This record gives sequence, structure tokens and C-alpha cells, in this order.
Amino acid sequence: MKKLIIFLILSLIVGFTIGYGLSYALIYSSLISTLKEQNEQLKKKLALIDIVVSNLSNQLSSLEAKYDKLKANHSKMLEENAFLDEELSRLMNYKEELEQQALALQFKYNQLLVDYLALKTENDVLRQNISDLNLKILHLSSEKENLEKLINDLLLEKEQLMEEYSALNSSYYDLLADYNFLLEALENQSGMAEEWRKKYVQLNSSYYELLEKHNSLLNNFNSMVKNFTAIKNVINLRQGLNASLFITPFDPIVSSLVVDITGGWQTREWSEAWRDLRKMYDWVTENIEYNHDAPYPRIFSLSQPPIFLNENWLFPNETINYKFGDCEDQAVLLTSLIRSYFLKADSDIACYVITIYSEKVRSGHAATLIPVEGEEITILDPAGHYYTGFPGELISKPISEEIENWLNYWSSSLPEAYINRAFSDYIDLSFSSTQEFINWLISS
Repeated sequence: MKKLIIFLILSLIVGFTIGYGLSYALIYSSLISTLKEQNEQLKKKLALIDIVVSNLSNQLSSLEAKYDKLKANHSKMLEENAFLDEELSRLMNYKEELEQQALALQFKYNQLLVDYLALKTENDVLRQNISDLNLKILHLSSEKENLEKLINDLLLEKEQLMEEYSALNSSYYDLLADYNFLLEALENQSGMAEEWRKKYVQLNSSYYELLEKHNSLLNNFNSMVKNFTAIKNVINLRQGLNASLFITPFDPIVSSLVVDITGGWQTREWSEAWRDLRKMYDWVTENIEYNHDAPYPRIFSLSQPPIFLNENWLFPNETINYKFGDCEDQAVLLTSLIRSYFLKADSDIACYVITIYSEKVRSGHAATLIPVEGEEITILDPAGHYYTGFPGELISKPISEEIENWLNYWSSSLPEAYINRAFSDYIDLSFSSTQEFINWLISS
């Protein structure tokens, strides 16, 4: 616009200078016409601008309304986002708890699976053992019936002989009285006295023959009672009645196995001993399969029938040979190995089998215990797959603390169990409570 005005002014100046009026009129007329056209164009543009401004104003109002709505939604979303953040944090914590529970359940499942497979194997072995035992029972029952019949016959014969002996003894004293009476009348009846004397000698000879038979039968009966007692002791030994006999550190098989596993206590350092104790524990857990005891007879007397208990203790060399055994068999074997290990090194370190018993479930368990200096102990439980420091390194802990740990380990299957026995190759003691055992252990 400015350029046009400047052009017109310059044109006027030039027009006045060059052509005066005509040129000026033409230029002015042209200028007026141009300005009118431009004015019309400006009006159209202003109209268009008004329309655009009106549209923009409407759009601005709409945008402001949308902005207010979005702002409100944004505030609401911020509040919901804060709530969702809290909920997400809670869910993440819950997820971690669920993952931990899942791991614990997986671990329990694995344990149950192992226990199931072990129990299945034990069940198969137990069925075979029961079948074998039934055959043994039939054989023992037959032998028992024969023994009882023989003993009853002997007792009957003894009673008959005792009756005959009593009768003869009575006759003897009667004859002795008659003899004395006849002896007094001998002066008048010497011939009759001689006859009575012969009868007396004959009866006296018969009496001593019967007495000799009676004594022979009595000796046979006493011998049978003695043999029965010996058989009873051998059979009842398997019930653990004389537990010290089962700890056999000097058995060549046990001693040889100790050397194979550890090589012996070479350095006399406890660091080596801890490693070797763990080796012996691992050998038992890896090579001796857990197996429940089959019913085994316990004999009381000739007149009383045997009872059958689920106890049949094995000696260590038998457990090594059979490669199976229950908790006391594994504990007895491990205790014998450890005693042999220390005795070979001229070290009389104590080592016991300890047993616990639960009155509630009428069942028990056995493990190995080693006293350590400073009123500490180490418990090795191969059948229960437990040791002091499990699942880390084998260590020792204070007596009361470790015993409580071990009893808690068995509390689910043996509720309110207490230590009722401790034995080794040189000792066998019973206890009425765990505290009584602890007091003895501290004082010994």
C-alpha cells in the first residue's frame, strides 16, 4: 500500500512537471479506480477474516471446554494413578509372598515325592520281608509246638516219677519202720527177718534206681530250660534289650570301612575330624537305604506265648552287608564308625546313640550324638537327613539349644517327644525326661 501511494505521489509530481492537467487527471482517475478495487478486496478479506475469527472464537470456546474437561479428567486420572501405584505396590508384595509360598510348596512337594518313592521302595521290601518272616514264623511256631509238646511230656513224666518217688519214699519209710520192728524180733524169728531183709534190699535198690531216673530227667529238664533261656536271650537281643552289644568299634568290617571312608585321623586336628565326621555321615545316608523293621518275636517264658514287635535291631556289619536299616540301625552303624575312628587314633572321645519317644503317637527315633568341649554337642541323624548346622557345614552348638532344634525338627511327626535313652559300647542309660538327660550330659 505504501509503495502504491509513493508511486502516485511521484506520478503526480512527474505529471505536473511534464504534462500538467491531462496527465494528472488520468493518473488520478486510475488511482481512484485502483483504490476502489483494493477497498472492495479489503472488505471481502475483512469479511472472510470476521468469519475466520468467529470460527476460531467458537473453536476456542470448544477447546476451553474440552481443556476444562481434560483438566478434570487429568486430576481424576492422577488420583486413580496414585491409587493404582499403591495397589500395584501391594500386588507386587503379594506376588513376592506368593512366589515364596510357591517355592516352599515346591520344596515340600519335592520332599514328599522323595519320601513317597522311598516309602514305595520300603513297602516293596517290607512285603518281601513279611513274606519271608511268615515262613520263619511258621517254622518257629512248628519248633515251638514241638518244644512245648516235649516239655509237657517231660513235665508229665516228671510228675509221674515224683508220684512214684513219693510212693516209694513212703514205702521206704514204712519198710524201714517194719525193718526196725522185725529187727527187734530177730532173736525169735531169724528166718523171717532174713526174708524181710532181702525184700528191703530189693525195694531199696528199686528206690535208688527210680531216684537216679528222676535226677536224670530233672537234669534234662534243667538243661532244656537253660537252652530255652539262651535261645530266648538271642532272640530278644534283637529288641535292643542289651543295646551296648550293638556298638562294635572293634569289628574288622567296621574298622576297614572307616579307613576306606576317611583314611583315619592323620593330623589329630579337629578341622580334619569335622570333615571326616561329615564323610561318614554322608556314606551312611548315601549307601544305607531306610527300611522299616518287620514284626519280630519277643519271648518271655515257656508258659507264655511270644509277642511280635516292629523291632529287629541289626549289628553294624549286618547293616553294611544288607545296605538297609531303620533309624536305630543307621545310628548304631554311624556311632560304631565314629567310635572306631577315634579309638584308632588313641582318642577316647565319647559318642552315643540317643533315642526319643513320643507317648502321643507311641513311636520314637534314634540318632548319633557327640559331646564337644565347652558344653556343646553335635547331632548326626542319617535316617532323618539332619545334622547340626544343616544345611551348611557340620558344626557344634550349645547342648540345650541343639537338642531343642532337633526335637523341633521332629515335632510334627513325634509331638512332645523326649530323650529317653543314651547308649554306646560302654554305657546304656534310661531317662524320664530330656532335662534329666541334659543334666547327665553336662555332669559326665
